[in-house]
Amino acid sequence: MRNFDKIFVVTVFATSLFGITSCSEKDFLDSSNTANMMMTRAMATSDYYYWYKGEKVGISSLNGTFYVSSSDSVKLQNLFKNNSAISSKETIFSSIDKEHKKHFWRIMETSSLSSSTEDMIKELKTKVGDESITIAPVFGDNENLISTCEYFYVRLKNQNDYSLLESVAKQNSTEILGEVDYMPNWYVLKSPTSSNGLEMSNKFYETNLFEAVDPNFMFNFTPNSCVSDPLADQQWALNTVDACDAWTITKGKGVSVAVLDQGIDRNHKEFAENYSSLSYDLTTKSSPTQVYGEHGTHVAGIIGANHNGIQIAGLAPEVSLVSLSHPLTIGSTERVAQLASGFGYATTHGIDVINNSWGDQGGKFYQKMHSSLLEESIQNALTNGRNGKGMVVVFASGNHAGQRTDYPGYMFPDALIVGSISSNLKRSYFSTYDDKLDVMAPGGDILSTLPGNSTGKMSGTSMAAPYATALAALVLSVNPSLTNSDVCRIIEQTAQKGGGYTYSSVSGRPNGTYNNEMGYGIINAPKAINMAKEGTNTINFIDKTVSSNQTVSGYNIYTKNITVNNNSLLKFILANGIIIDKPFVVNQGAQVEISF
Repeated sequence: MRNFDKIFVVTVFATSLFGITSCSEKDFLDSSNTANMMMTRAMATSDYYYWYKGEKVGISSLNGTFYVSSSDSVKLQNLFKNNSAISSKETIFSSIDKEHKKHFWRIMETSSLSSSTEDMIKELKTKVGDESITIAPVFGDNENLISTCEYFYVRLKNQNDYSLLESVAKQNSTEILGEVDYMPNWYVLKSPTSSNGLEMSNKFYETNLFEAVDPNFMFNFTPNSCVSDPLADQQWALNTVDACDAWTITKGKGVSVAVLDQGIDRNHKEFAENYSSLSYDLTTKSSPTQVYGEHGTHVAGIIGANHNGIQIAGLAPEVSLVSLSHPLTIGSTERVAQLASGFGYATTHGIDVINNSWGDQGGKFYQKMHSSLLEESIQNALTNGRNGKGMVVVFASGNHAGQRTDYPGYMFPDALIVGSISSNLKRSYFSTYDDKLDVMAPGGDILSTLPGNSTGKMSGTSMAAPYATALAALVLSVNPSLTNSDVCRIIEQTAQKGGGYTYSSVSGRPNGTYNNEMGYGIINAPKAINMAKEGTNTINFIDKTVSSNQTVSGYNIYTKNITVNNNSLLKFILANGIIIDKPFVVNQGAQVEISF
C-alpha cells in the first residue's frame, strides 16, 4: 500500500455507488500521482502531432532516428554503405524486412545533422539524392521504437464518399491500395515518397471530409512473454494469473513445496535447479522416489518448472520441489496409511506448502465414509506444520462435474480448495463445486512437463490446484511470517471476480463476495503477493452497514461491500494505505473520511 499525506472527505448528495475501484481494477490511493503526471507532461516536448477521435495529439520524435524504405532493396543497402554518417540500428532490426511486395525498410540513426527532426529529414533527402526513398520520423526511446511509414488509413463518413477519397488522393499524389478486410469504409493509402504517412494522414483529416484518419504507427506487437522459455506463449494460464507482474517481485526462492502425487521425474531438465533431496517415496519408504505415472511431473511443472529457456515456465520456478511419490491407485494394502505418512513426513521436515491434486470423487458415499487416520495427518499439518504457523494445504475440488467437492479436502475449512476455469474464464464443465470451494485457477488444456524431458497438455482441477499452490509459495516467499490462514485469506481476498458470474455476500465467507461455482473468484498472483508484502497488520472492514458515526483504525485497511447510511460519518485512520473495493455505497448526506 502507498502513503498519502492528505485528508480525503467524500460527501454524497444523492444515492450512488462509491466505487473507487472494482475487485478486478483495484489500486491504491496516492496523493503524488497527479503531481507526478503534471510534471511529466510539462517536461514532454512535442514536435509532431496526429488526430485521434477528433483531438490533436502531440507526440515527440526520437532525435537522430528515422524510418527509411524503398521498393528497391539494393538502393536501401547502398544507402548505408555509402554514407558513413548513417548507421542501421541493427539491435532493433537485424536485417532488411520485407513487409509488402517491393517494400523494404530499416530503422537508421545519425548524429551529424541538424537539430530538429523535420530539418534532419529534409537534409537526409538531399544527402540521399534519391526520390524513391521514403524517410519518416520515429517515436519512443532507444529501447522501444514506434515508427511511422508510407501507409495510413482513412475512414469514409459513408460508403458513397469514395469519390471524395479519390479526389483528395489524386490532389496529394497518394495511392489508394484498397479497403481494409472486414472493416467497412476503412481504406489503406500510401503516401508519395516526398512525404510520409504521418504528414499525409494529417492533411487528409484536416480536409474535414473523412470520419477518421490513422497514421500507420509501426507498433512492435510481439507475444506477451516475459520469459525466454520457448513454450511459455502456449501457457495461457500465465497471463490469466498475471504471472509476469508477479515475477518482478518474487519467483518463490526459499519456500519448499511438496507434491504428493505419482512422483516427479527428477531427471527432467526443467527441475535441474530445484528438485529437493528431501523427496521421498511413500510406498518404498526410501529415496530416490519412483515415478508411477505422468500426473505428478505435470503438476510439478505447473508449480516449479525452471525459467531456463528450454521448455515451459512454472509459476514459482525457484521453489524447492519435494516429490512425495505414491501410485494414487485403488489398493487393498496401505494406501491410506501411506498418504497419511506423506502429510506426517511433510510436517516433520518443515515443508511450507503441499499440493494434493487427488481425492475421492464424492458420489453416493459423500460425507459417510471417512478415515480418521488420514484426517488426523492433514489436521496435524494444518495445525503444527511450519513450527506452528501451519502448512498451507491445497486440494483440487474434483472432476466429476457435480456439486460435491472431493474427500478429504472438503473436510478442512483451513485448506484451500481449488476449482478449474477454462481459457474463457468460466468454470470448466468438469470442475466440481459447492460451498466448500474457495478459489479458481486455470485447469483446461494446461501445457506442462511430462516424464522423459517432454511436455504435454492435461485438463482437470489437478492442473488448477498447483497454480494456487505456486501462488501460496510466492506469497510466503515475501512474507514467511504468515500463517496458513493468512495465506489463504490473502489469496481469497485478491481473487478476481471473473467469468460473468454473480458474486454476493455469503454467511461464513468473510473474505469478499462469493459464488458457489467460482468461490471467491480467479487467483491473481501480483495482487496476492503485494498484499502479503504489506504485512499482517491489515484491518478487514467487510460486509458492513454504517448507520452512525464510526471510526476504523489500522496500519492497512481493506474494505469491501460497505453501505454508509444517511448523515453518518465513516472515518478511516491509517498509517500506510487503504484498499476500497466495490460495492461501496454512500447514501445521501453521508461522509467518508480517510486520514493519517
